[in-house]
Amino acid sequence: MSSARSYKEDLAAGLVCFAGGLVFYINVHFQEMMKFDLLGSKFFPKLACAGIMFFGGLLVLQSLSRIRALKAEKEAEAAHEGECFFNRKKLLFVAYSIIYFAALEFSVGFLYATPVYMFLNMLLLDAAKPPASKIVKYIAFSLAVTAATYLFFNRVLYLLLP
Repeated sequence: MSSARSYKEDLAAGLVCFAGGLVFYINVHFQEMMKFDLLGSKFFPKLACAGIMFFGGLLVLQSLSRIRALKAEKEAEAAHEGECFFNRKKLLFVAYSIIYFAALEFSVGFLYATPVYMFLNMLLLDAAKPPASKIVKYIAFSLAVTAATYLFFNRVLYLLLP
């Protein structure tokens, strides 16, 4: 996909990632400070949010430079065959799911909000409607990653998740 349209989609995705990271970064300030850890309970979430914003910003810069290069070279936009994998509805859904997760994480907790968030985004990223067996795999994966993340933060890093 070397068309201007795909770079514009990358630009939109990068902006959504940057905005989502910024929302999470601001949301970290509402966490309570824990007294028993060395780095502070806000260190790892802030680091993760900074990483999301960094890579979202890189995607934005990369797509802007490629869009400029396409305009300078005056290449014709390639026609997409079939259904485009990424469209505006999916972008809006990703933006909505980031807001949903940020709002729900602190009200109902990490263990309840994260599997739903992961499952919905896996459905979104699937190109076609997945069969029932794939949906079961998505649910199992969402639950397993959530449990592993919770145990890692709780037992290894001694940090409590909301």
